[in-house]
Amino acid sequence: QQTPETNARSQKKAAYTINLLHLNKNDNLVRYRKKAYWGYLQKLEEYANVSAATDFPTLETCLLPAKWVMINHDSIFEVEKQRILNIIKADILDDPFPSVWREIKMQNQLIPHIAELFRRVPEALLWS
Repeated sequence: QQTPETNARSQKKAAYTINLLHLNKNDNLVRYRKKAYWGYLQKLEEYANVSAATDFPTLETCLLPAKWVMINHDSIFEVEKQRILNIIKADILDDPFPSVWREIKMQNQLIPHIAELFRRVPEALLWS
């Protein structure tokens, strides 16, 4: 748990690193980090929705239509649901911007929508 002291120190370190590396002056880096941020949120929301699914029809509504083909309806529902959750988790962890994921987790209580997602799937806070 972050205390106000460690949080202030972390923010100072982050500001120093951002300035030193000119991370907010390179439009491409800013754009890619924003894209990664929204991608992580979309995947986390998809994970949370799949996690709450109780049957195959509900599972389909949790995924984009393009992903419906990955559902094996011949499998046992809970086994299939877990397989899909593992795919989504791997997709999150394989993203090329892990620092964005770490920041989302660290600041999850500051943004209500993100806090709600992590409330629904608290195990995601432990993924690294």
